Order: sequence, then C-alpha cells, then structure tokens
Amino acid sequence: MSNPVYVSLSFAIASSSVSEKEAPKAVAKVMVGVSAGMVLGVPVMSYIANLFSLEIAMLAFALVNLIALALTIIYVPSMPVKEKMSYGSQLKILKDINLWWALIAVILLNGANFGVYSYLADYLERVSLLSTEFVSITLLIFGLANILGNVIAGRLLSQRPLSFVGIYPFLLTVLFLVMLFLGNMGFVIMGIVLIWGILVGCAANINQYWITRVASNVPDFANALFLVATNVGTCIAAFVCGIFIDEFGINNVVLGGILFTVLSIGFFFAGIKKSPKEKMLKVNKAV
Repeated sequence: MSNPVYVSLSFAIASSSVSEKEAPKAVAKVMVGVSAGMVLGVPVMSYIANLFSLEIAMLAFALVNLIALALTIIYVPSMPVKEKMSYGSQLKILKDINLWWALIAVILLNGANFGVYSYLADYLERVSLLSTEFVSITLLIFGLANILGNVIAGRLLSQRPLSFVGIYPFLLTVLFLVMLFLGNMGFVIMGIVLIWGILVGCAANINQYWITRVASNVPDFANALFLVATNVGTCIAAFVCGIFIDEFGINNVVLGGILFTVLSIGFFFAGIKKSPKEKMLKVNKAV
C-alpha cells in the first residue's frame, strides 16, 4: 500500500522542484527509478531467496526499504504545505469531462501494453519458441528498455508534448501488427520486444503527464488518479487479452492490445485541449 503513495509523492516533489516546462524531465527521473526497481528488484530478491531462504530475502527487502527511508530523510528537503486543500476542493476536479477523457485514455493505453505483457513469457515460449533462458533474457531486455523509454519520453514531453502523445498510439499499433505477423521468428521477436520496451517506458511518462496536465491545480490527487488508472487498465486488459487467447490462441494475444490502442486514440484526441495552466499562460501573454 505504501508504494503508490511514495511514488505519487515523488512525482509531485519532482515536478514542483523545477519549472513547468522541465517537469516532464524531472518526473522521468523518478520513472527511471521505478522502472529500475521493477527490473532489478524481482530477480535480485529471487536470487537471494534461492541462494539462502525466503526469510533472508524478506530481510534484505526490509533493509532496502530502510535505506530508502534514510535517503529520503537526508536528501529530500522539508516542504511545508503553503496552501492546504480540502478533500472537497480536490474532488471537484472529477466534474471536469476532460479529466475523464484522460483517465479513459490512460486506462486503455496502459491496458494495451500490460494486457499483452501479462502473457509475454507464455507467448515467447509457445509462439516464438524461445528457450527458458532466452525468455528470461528477453524479459530483462524489455525491462531495461523501459528505462531508456523513460528518458526519451521525458525529453520529448518537455519539447513537443502534444505531438508526441498524438503519434504514440499509432506507433504502438504498428508495433503490435509487426509482432502479430513476425512474432513466431525467434530472434526477430527479441528486437521487437526491445522496441516495445522503449515504447512501454514512454507510455508511463505519457500517462502521468496526460492526467496531471488536466488536473494541474491538484497535482497530488492527479498523481494518485494516474496510478489508479494504470492499475485498472492492466486488470481489465489482462482479462480481455485472456479472452482473445481462449478464442483465437496465444499467437493472437496482440489483437487485444491493438483493440485497446485503437480505442485510446479517440480519447486522447478528445482530450487534446488546453490545461488550466496553459489557458492561464495564454491569457497572461495576451494581456
């Protein structure tokens, strides 16, 4: 339960510590940490558990958390609340239709990626016919590529955010189509997964940016909504992709991803409007 809260607060601190234009880059640095933790945390703890015991692995995990707490206390400056917002004032943002477009778009886009990823290991074994060792290597490549995607997205979202967000679903759709027709080619799939991993890393930043730009006046609540939307998308899409597997076979699991990606395009374009801060900046420039 503490992980979403900690990550959400990290996003808020990162974005508030720099200018609005540089906020995506700052958030990207946090995303890099999250991706690195996911890539390295599971295999490292599994290795410790296999080498010693599950109890030792849990103790190591607790030690890592204590180190994170100590570093937070030492390096994160005190940031007293300047203007306390009531729960009611934050919940008012839920009346904004643009926020709902953003939430649905994020649910669909995150679902497109992680609905398919939920079955990737099985796909690599049964469709691409990779050995267990190469499946592990491919999944590691995917995770490391996420980190690169975080960095790329941070820069692009700082320079031309709307263009990047607009083209992303189309890129992901093309990649899924390539995977649909070439996924049975062993070493080709490793290249596809590498590119996909970069795109998935980009998606994490896009999803966070897209919700917080609409709810920029309640950044903490917006980051919490981002985490909720991504988890909901993963759950729904994993279920839907499972249906595609039952009906058409594991080799067609990407059809579920394509469905979610195509649906997300409409909601992203419905939400391409000025955020509250962008509107204010436009008014100030006019004055």
